[in-house]
Amino acid sequence: MKKNLITCVILSLTPLTFSTAKDVVIEPRIATSPVEIMPRPIQIITAKNETAIQLKSVKTQVEIINGLAETTVEMQLYNPNTRPLEGNLEFPLQEGQQITALALDINGEMRDAVPVPKAKGQQVFEAIERRNVDPALLEQTQGNNFKLRVYPIPAQGTRTVRIRYQEALSQSSQDKRYRLPLQFANQVQNYQLEISIKGVENIPKSEQLTFTRNAKNEYRATLKNPKLTDLKHIDILIPTSQQAQLFTQHFKNADYFYAEIPVVDMSQARPLPENIGILWDTSLSARQRDLQSELALLDAYFQKIQNATVELTLLRYKASAPQSFKIKNGDWSALKKFLENVVYDGATHLSDWKNNSNIQEYLLFSDGLDNYGLQQNIQLSDKQRLYTIQGNALNLDHQQLRQLAEKNHGQYLFWQNTNEFKQAQHALLHDQSRLIQVDGNGISELYIPSYFPENGIVRVFGKYSPLVGDQAALKLKLNNGEQQQTLQLPFNNSLNSQQVAALWAKQKVAQLLPQETLNEQAIQNLAQDFNLVTPNTSLIVLENLDDYVQYKIQPPASLKAEYEQRITAQQQSMQQKQQQALARSIDEYKEHQHWWEKDFPKQKIKPSHTEKMANAPVVEVAPAPQMPAPVSAEYAADAIATDSVAATTETREVLQSRSQKAQQRSSNTPQNITIEIQAWKDDAPYVARLEKASKQQAYQIYLDERENNLNNPSFYLTVAEIFKQKGLHDEAVLVISNLAELNLENRHVLRLLGQQLMLLQQYGDAIVIYQKVLNMAEEEPQSWRDLALAYAENKQYDDAIRTMYHVVSHEWDQRFGGIHLIAVDELNNFIAKAPNSPAIKDIDKKLIRNLPVGIRVVLTWDSDNSDMDLWVVDPNQEKTYYSNRHSAQGGKISNDFTGGYGPEAFWLRQPMKGEYSIKAHYYGDRQQIVTGPTTAFVRLIRDWGTSKQSEEILRVKMTKDRLQTGEDGAVLIGKFKVN
Repeated sequence: MKKNLITCVILSLTPLTFSTAKDVVIEPRIATSPVEIMPRPIQIITAKNETAIQLKSVKTQVEIINGLAETTVEMQLYNPNTRPLEGNLEFPLQEGQQITALALDINGEMRDAVPVPKAKGQQVFEAIERRNVDPALLEQTQGNNFKLRVYPIPAQGTRTVRIRYQEALSQSSQDKRYRLPLQFANQVQNYQLEISIKGVENIPKSEQLTFTRNAKNEYRATLKNPKLTDLKHIDILIPTSQQAQLFTQHFKNADYFYAEIPVVDMSQARPLPENIGILWDTSLSARQRDLQSELALLDAYFQKIQNATVELTLLRYKASAPQSFKIKNGDWSALKKFLENVVYDGATHLSDWKNNSNIQEYLLFSDGLDNYGLQQNIQLSDKQRLYTIQGNALNLDHQQLRQLAEKNHGQYLFWQNTNEFKQAQHALLHDQSRLIQVDGNGISELYIPSYFPENGIVRVFGKYSPLVGDQAALKLKLNNGEQQQTLQLPFNNSLNSQQVAALWAKQKVAQLLPQETLNEQAIQNLAQDFNLVTPNTSLIVLENLDDYVQYKIQPPASLKAEYEQRITAQQQSMQQKQQQALARSIDEYKEHQHWWEKDFPKQKIKPSHTEKMANAPVVEVAPAPQMPAPVSAEYAADAIATDSVAATTETREVLQSRSQKAQQRSSNTPQNITIEIQAWKDDAPYVARLEKASKQQAYQIYLDERENNLNNPSFYLTVAEIFKQKGLHDEAVLVISNLAELNLENRHVLRLLGQQLMLLQQYGDAIVIYQKVLNMAEEEPQSWRDLALAYAENKQYDDAIRTMYHVVSHEWDQRFGGIHLIAVDELNNFIAKAPNSPAIKDIDKKLIRNLPVGIRVVLTWDSDNSDMDLWVVDPNQEKTYYSNRHSAQGGKISNDFTGGYGPEAFWLRQPMKGEYSIKAHYYGDRQQIVTGPTTAFVRLIRDWGTSKQSEEILRVKMTKDRLQTGEDGAVLIGKFKVN
């Protein structure tokens, strides 16, 4: 059954924003309040003629106790269409908020989600989704952004999903502030809000709500179906004591605490620098910045400094060359004008700049969402500072920005309102009070979100021992120049809260993430123990116990007893599975060798016979006189590791023996092969403008057209190809890098990016992208294969051989049948290019034999759960495809790949003279939420496995009009002629 996918971006937790307005000139001073970024409306992307999924009802319950808040959002989604659809909800959370629970309705009851490693969660969700049963998956993408996938939302039916998140409220002047986004309330049929506030004496303040106090001494307010079209959020100010507060919780045999400690402002004016570096994020996502308030901050900064030299570096997929500006008597107009006219385009690579030791202070203006290139550690000298700055943005990586600043002697400055802006301005011009020591009696595992007081509050999380009794105490020391301030907080006055343990765990995860690879297991353990969503762990809901058992996922408490019994009885030997996979690869390659060694007739066949042949089983033909394989003896000799110190003697003998056979079949030189690409032209309106434009005009026209295509991956793909054809290589890389910005951690989009970077010969960057894809989808052999091919192009043959051998030697889902043979063939191609690689010694020698061919064609595509077939029509008009896998003249096609992505491959050792056609037949009917129509990629390789190997890579979008004009839905990709 083919299913359709609908993405539903719902503003249920915090506003989603994506500004599409063009950059505007701003005034240098800040307004009474920083510009508030308008949240985008609910966006539901559907296939053509589909009706959007509707939010039928939303019920929000908020409970606030002594400044700790828990918010529960229950959403009912309605599908008005006549077939089941998947819902895909994306949302950011504010700093300090963390998801602690997810539940999905299963057979009329809400079932809680359980933690699962992120890659495994994706694998299990998609495997179960293909069986049309009920999974839900909630994962963190980048920064504090999250994605929820729910399937199925039944035809003309509903699904209910519930999300719970917690937070310690931020301080705002004398009050705690709680903010609830509400701009979607007018778009649902039924909206209900209930708020309960406990542990406060004075009545909370809100412009939108009226609170009443009940007999239980709690303040309550309700809101139902608000009709205020301009109501974007509800703010609640909760009067709080200015005394220190200590919260504790006993959880799973341990005791946790969270302390909020007001401190006296001891800041003092600091010596200001004369040499300043500004690192200005100019990536696509930076278009959302509050430019007006950021420039206002710089204005106050330069007015105080008066005279300085500024080195400006623009950061996107690669850093620009630094530019120097002089500030005289506070006049920074030249720099300001330059920043006002910056073009925001491309991906983000925050560490792609060189530290100038003469710079005393760097100011990094960025959202912290680093998504391109190899991330390097930014470490300044002890005499330098780094401030990370972001004004009033919504999609941020707060933790990344804070840790980056504080480890480099600086501070993270972020604001959402006028008071916070003033505090940021003050912090930039003054040395702030800083926490320099935390200890105490009976406490351990302390985690501190920031060593600087935030709005006058220091926050500390940790464990404590109740056995110490009244002597348990938390001691803090703050330092500012010559002044010090020591505070002590006893535990005998603590308040109990059920949120403390999870908040502590979140802070511990934040401390482990900078070395995520080393701490991967520790992070997963924390997620499992505290039910957390982290960058490498997700929450998943499965329909029945069989699924939990099959994928070895700990179920909710209600199913655990039976699960333990079932999992004990289930004995699966992974080693045995891998042995079976390796044996299958050996058998398939042995059959492939038999085909390669066989000779086929090259004479013309009558068309009438050909028509019959195309639909008949494989025809045995009488062998023709021996035809040479298209490989030179010189290259075959080069491919032997005769003097390799890395390979074993036995392996060298195998390589030499098998290469000698190839030499015996290579006495003639290969034929000349010319390629005629079937011109595919995107009929989008912008294409004609760009093609007609001069090199000087092309980029400006792209920017003009981009406004209407901001979130369309096909737009960037097409523009990059046009720029490549025009010789605008750097511009092509810049444009295609935008794919990293469009959809955080979407492996389908990242695969497209990797493919285009390969075409642009950006092999190092492609490797980094494919490594990200592998982390997301290690259960898909294509993730390993793509990375291996990128390693090989970058001449990292050891990595290429090891990575491709993983594909060869592992068991994969049955929908990936046929991948082993293609992988073995490509593995041998790597070995032929690097016969001395030490990685060869780990390869089963039964697999090592290079089989050169005159023509090799490989088809891949960008959509999962879809079926596309490779057709090759030879000069006899015989079609080689899944129903006719061997042609009369010796063409061979790989097994049919029906599960998405491909590859499918065609081999022809000794092509007969004449014209050949390459076609792609698309059976899938699934509308892709990422790229629209499925895109096919074809690699046409001449002289495969020889020193003369060369290739053409073609891309074709499988649009409906192309499918309708092709033969039986087949689209002509290109032609080649053998002379």
